[in-house]
Amino acid sequence: MIVNQGNSTCPFCKNKADKIEAGSDERFLFSCNICAHYFISSDLRNEIKVRPLDNGLLNCISENIKTNSKSLPAITAWHSRHGITIPRYNGDVMIKYFEDYVKLPIIHSEKTKNFLMLMAEKLSECSPFDECKIFQEDLWKIKILDFDECFEWAKALEKDELIVNQNSILRTIDDDSSKRSSVFYTITPKGWETIFQNQKSINSKKVFVAMQFNWLSDDMNKLKNEYVEAVKAACSDCGYEAETVAEVHHIDQITDKIIASIKKSKFVISDFTFNNRGAYYETGLARGLGIPIIHTVHKDHTNNKEDDCKRLHFDIAQINYIKWEDPSHLREYLTDRIKAVIE
Repeated sequence: MIVNQGNSTCPFCKNKADKIEAGSDERFLFSCNICAHYFISSDLRNEIKVRPLDNGLLNCISENIKTNSKSLPAITAWHSRHGITIPRYNGDVMIKYFEDYVKLPIIHSEKTKNFLMLMAEKLSECSPFDECKIFQEDLWKIKILDFDECFEWAKALEKDELIVNQNSILRTIDDDSSKRSSVFYTITPKGWETIFQNQKSINSKKVFVAMQFNWLSDDMNKLKNEYVEAVKAACSDCGYEAETVAEVHHIDQITDKIIASIKKSKFVISDFTFNNRGAYYETGLARGLGIPIIHTVHKDHTNNKEDDCKRLHFDIAQINYIKWEDPSHLREYLTDRIKAVIE
């Protein structure tokens, strides 16, 4: 039995949505102007419908918008890992677990680049110096919460002469027979040059792996090899090619080969097993270049009070990372993280 209940609220973005009750399967089908069509289990809906719009929900909204923009034949089905058994669905369905997205870190340092690349995408079929209209759903796609935050990131781009603000306040415009708020910006020639440089890494299929290469014993080096194979397999599963640079000692200076590999990478995977200083250096370089980073560490190398080599530095101890033990499980976790953060 399908019942269209209408005039409901999207649990994620809190906008008006049509809710379609789907029989007795403990699930609902929502149709939202922002998040489009998706299933959600009744227990997860009850959990998040009263949750305020925060970074956790922002991750989910961004995922909904990105998934729907790809025009995939499958529809997303949101579930909780701790919820009821997943019901059977008819047709193509992509199962996504709320816990995998709600804990994802939002990397604020990448927002100016993402804002600029969003504008380039929206102007792809226009004159390069046309005004670009930015709506609320555009901001959510790149995990900017609201227009107040948007103005702050835009100020940084204006200061660098990459964009020009065409209006310091929101405009209310008629769009598809409804009034919507928007802000307008124009990309400068310098901004387009920056976009061109950014697109080199965005279109790349390369992944750089920052890690320690000598794991001190035969058993640990065997585990290291299994880790590398799991990382390469996860990247391959997502259409990328991971590469490692097998220099053991580059503490005092980083080699030209490593710099070149990082610059041409779509993203970087940084493993902090053995608290390796080279990995810290390479991660900082990638961060400075605005390249996304996924952090991993062996479970026994996070907080060992007796061995500095098995304890994360306090500067990164609070950063979201994948704590792994079994490389075969790492492949699954890393694949999910790549799909959630990179794609």
